Amino acid sequence: MSALDELLASDTANVGNSQKAFFGFDQGLPTAFDTAAEMFITFIRCMERSMDESEEREILCRCAAELGVTHDELIEKVETAGGSGDSGVLARARKAYVRVRTRRAQLIIFLLLQRHYLWGVTDLLRMRVTPAEGYRRLEAEAVGLLILIRDEPSLGDSWLKIRTVDEGRQFFNLTQAKLRETLRSLNLDSAYEQGSGVAQHVRVASAVLGLSWSEEQARLACQEVRTDDPFSYFLGTLAFLVTQVHVFHALTVAFPHVTDPIWHTRVELFHNQVARLWKRLEERFPDECKAAGEGE
Repeated sequence: MSALDELLASDTANVGNSQKAFFGFDQGLPTAFDTAAEMFITFIRCMERSMDESEEREILCRCAAELGVTHDELIEKVETAGGSGDSGVLARARKAYVRVRTRRAQLIIFLLLQRHYLWGVTDLLRMRVTPAEGYRRLEAEAVGLLILIRDEPSLGDSWLKIRTVDEGRQFFNLTQAKLRETLRSLNLDSAYEQGSGVAQHVRVASAVLGLSWSEEQARLACQEVRTDDPFSYFLGTLAFLVTQVHVFHALTVAFPHVTDPIWHTRVELFHNQVARLWKRLEERFPDECKAAGEGE
């Protein structure tokens, strides 16, 4: 069996082992993961009305007819014109076009947010805690971008147009200060910083959980859970769920038009569910929780 085959076989075995560990810790832990996954689906349903583009498409159709051009020609005019000197028709077309692009950017970023969550959970199930930290960072960034685009819709179009490394760097430099400020206000700055430091850069912290030494060799395990340290696994797992609590609260800020009461109810229920699990961690590992708190 090749090294890759062994890794894949270990992944399969570890999914079953991690699920048993989660049930052994608290039966509510695997349920919380399923609940969060369902909540992303619920929010998509709640935001469907605000994502409707029919009004904007109608405006663009009328503007194209008034100017005597095709839809594609109108879009080209909107994208190439300076903006400040637009005629009345072109100005209307530009506003509608920006709203469409903003919504599409928001939807794509939300879908990325949902996928980051799912990928993070499946890494935790494979006992890969460090990659899951990286997904916490990406989730925080996604939420921050959603709020920046809410406040400055043209950023949505700028984000959609990123194609090159230089364009990505320019967008990052343009938005980084506001993004970090936004994340602090949402209690997501820790997820962003820790995920960046542990999983997005080559640092000693990236190796801590899986590193072992002997007189013969050093070894870095792909699956990072050790039988002599279950606390680190549960701590990383619950930290991931705490991030989801902050993410779900932040979505109501990013999408203020989503006012369905079912969402607010579900967020509070999930918040309480995770708080109970965190209390369970403190009860089961009091000394380790105290040491972890002092090391922050």
